[in-house]
Amino acid sequence: MTSLPNEVLRLVNDPRASKTIATRSPEGRMHTIYMGSLMATSPDEMIFAHILMKRTQKNLEDMKFKGELVSVSVTLESASYEIMAAVGDYLTSGAKVDLMADVLRKAGVMERVEHLGMKLLGVWVLLPREVWDQRPGPQAGTRIA
Repeated sequence: MTSLPNEVLRLVNDPRASKTIATRSPEGRMHTIYMGSLMATSPDEMIFAHILMKRTQKNLEDMKFKGELVSVSVTLESASYEIMAAVGDYLTSGAKVDLMADVLRKAGVMERVEHLGMKLLGVWVLLPREVWDQRPGPQAGTRIA
């Protein structure tokens, strides 16, 4: 188990940060999507919303079964980190789903989602395993946790 360092935790929870998640299909094809809902509920756990994901959803299910790690990139200005994470539970009810719905509603996202005829289907849990510094400079590519 790896905990997110404080500076990474703050960046993950910064709504201005660009966040992507890269998964792998069972055939080995990489797939990367923007993941604006990603947030850390603690230094040891991140969650994100399942609203429209199709390939990512299938890839996450397969990667969880195989015990493979996803790659999460979080960047804002010159701060940039890669978080390698284990795929945790997929939740369709409970406190974490309620938290995500509340955060998305307060940000005005749920209104847009519902206007498009979609809804929050569930929440994926990610468990950090490695954290890599990707900021420009001599420390780039260094594992920090």
